[in-house]
Amino acid sequence: MNDDVFGRAFSAFLNGENCAPITVKIDDELQDPLPVEYFFRSVNDMPDLERIALDLAEGKTLDVGAAAGCHSLVLQDRIHTVALEISQKACDVMQHRGVNNIICKDFFDYQADRFDTILFLMNGLGIGKSPKGTVELLKHAKSLLTPDGFILGDSSDISYFKNDEIKKGGEITSLEQEYFGTVEFNLHWRDFHSNFQWIYPDPELIEKCAVEAGLTMSLVAEGPHYDYLLRFDQR
Repeated sequence: MNDDVFGRAFSAFLNGENCAPITVKIDDELQDPLPVEYFFRSVNDMPDLERIALDLAEGKTLDVGAAAGCHSLVLQDRIHTVALEISQKACDVMQHRGVNNIICKDFFDYQADRFDTILFLMNGLGIGKSPKGTVELLKHAKSLLTPDGFILGDSSDISYFKNDEIKKGGEITSLEQEYFGTVEFNLHWRDFHSNFQWIYPDPELIEKCAVEAGLTMSLVAEGPHYDYLLRFDQR
């Protein structure tokens, strides 16, 4: 089911409605509620890893999964930025907020241009959904890069709240095998629901995926919550 929870919530918030937070379950376990206003945050309210990534972005930049446009709004004052977002409602919100260049499309279907920097922020590497899908994500991103272009993305190692035995059994020897960081999201906001698969690749997995995709990976910075920012360069 996909009622476009994010797009609907963004639209209501933009219209000045007093929005309840988004209810989040991961693998049927209730998480902290997600305030809608978080997607409208200013650069001063962003986590350090996001601000580092925005500072490193250069040249023509693609902001993948741009949501309500908080990153694109910061970047477009400095460099040419394209906001790519699958939700039409979210794209409408970005347009009202003043984002200049918006494309409503699934990332895997987008092939129109080449970029110096591609961003996957807010655990954006998760749209790969699986280890094999993460390889395809990186391969497609690589195909959209200029010769000297690079990818920046953040992720989290969620083994800290997974059973130790799952982590021990989660060492990846094949990208076809089941991975402990693959999860199912269930979002609820008002009477709307969205369900989707996501992946939180740990550094060991994402490096294997990068090699498979013909990229080199380097750790840019680490955050306080088992999160990290990565850079991918072409070989």
